Amino acid sequence: MKKIVLFLIIAAVISLPLAGTASAFSFNFHGSMLNTMTSTNNTNTLKNELKSGTTDVFSSTALGKTSNYWKTALDEGDTTQYAKTKVRLRFEGTTDDGRAKIVYGFEGGGYYWGDNNFDLSGDSTTTETRFAYAQLSALNGKFTAGLQKTGLNQWVWTETASGLKYQTDINDWKFTAAWFRGYDAFGRTNKVSTNNNDDFFFLKADGKVNENLKLGFFGLYDNLKQEKKYASNYSANYYWLGITGKFKTDRIFGNFDAIYNGGTINPDKGLGKNIDRDGYLGNLTVGYKVNDKFKVSLNGLYVSGDDNPNDSNADNFDSVDVDIKCGIVLFTGDSLTGKADNFVSDGPLINDKGLINIALQGEYKIDAKNKVRAAVRKLYSAEDLDYIAGKKKDNDIGYEFDLWYSYKFNKNVALKAEFGYLATGDGADQLTADGHADSGIYQTSVGMVFKF
Repeated sequence: MKKIVLFLIIAAVISLPLAGTASAFSFNFHGSMLNTMTSTNNTNTLKNELKSGTTDVFSSTALGKTSNYWKTALDEGDTTQYAKTKVRLRFEGTTDDGRAKIVYGFEGGGYYWGDNNFDLSGDSTTTETRFAYAQLSALNGKFTAGLQKTGLNQWVWTETASGLKYQTDINDWKFTAAWFRGYDAFGRTNKVSTNNNDDFFFLKADGKVNENLKLGFFGLYDNLKQEKKYASNYSANYYWLGITGKFKTDRIFGNFDAIYNGGTINPDKGLGKNIDRDGYLGNLTVGYKVNDKFKVSLNGLYVSGDDNPNDSNADNFDSVDVDIKCGIVLFTGDSLTGKADNFVSDGPLINDKGLINIALQGEYKIDAKNKVRAAVRKLYSAEDLDYIAGKKKDNDIGYEFDLWYSYKFNKNVALKAEFGYLATGDGADQLTADGHADSGIYQTSVGMVFKF
């Protein structure tokens, strides 16, 4: 926290003499804060057991990997109540001609009230740099260099990474080309080497076909060298090819994603032959606007899984780094709990077995300040879960019932409340240590979201 206070003082001091003059810079300061209090009857759903990112969630006995990631996520956990704070602050300095900009942003949290970061008479000494980049307008576009948001696709890669990106607009289309570095041996060992570099390259195009249809296309390539995620070293070459879209008429609206994840995984010599990556994801939402206050939609999501850890095919889809919206209890992107960094998974997958989500959703705007949203969803793994010997294979995770309420306190502050309940199915027993999942898991949260 001392670093944050010092940064604010410095920003204020340097802004004073420059803000009112014809100087070389103008300054902006933005931020957000989340405060939330949560109650749940199962603490096991708060442990962040499965993260996207460079997880390489493929099924391979050659690499010494056991397929069970969610080892205790749905065991009968303890009941608890807790509170957390998460804050993000961002500083922007722009030249007076508007052609160059520097951005620095940092994050604190999510900190539990009462832990060693938010203890009595004490504050945290740890912060995370979230953004650190410069942006230049040149060659009919913008170049962005440094730690920045990737923004490729909601199911593949949305979070920050360090690299170089170029964006340009042509008519109603935006084109992006980027290179990002995931792991650099020079940066981590101070030795010049190319053996351990993890390089990402992507191309993306998004545009308006007409007033009712927007389309997007992207390709991402990952050259992964000499990783050691499990018992053995390996290298890999992955790629993702996708098409996305949004459509609307006066009453009907929706969106879709179709993505293929291919490539080859190369174990070290003596550990077996190469493994072919062959995963895919399909997502479709179709909705109907009943009136200006009420709309309903149906969502179907299918993410492929792997059915055999002993063959040479990894048929499951994997993400790079995302926060998906598939309910309150298990996933990260659609709840106060998840946004405060408590979740089972932040990717669209259940271990290496994929994911199926079928959801009926509704949203009602009561008035200018009050809004409610609800969803009923059925959750499955795409392939049967079979982690516990002697237990029947099954893919039924269960039914989830979600409810969200938001009150607009003013233009910067929203007060929120939410409730999620998962009635577990037979497949949920496979995601435990003893084969007996909690029959019903709830999470309820209230909180304040402050943005400026």
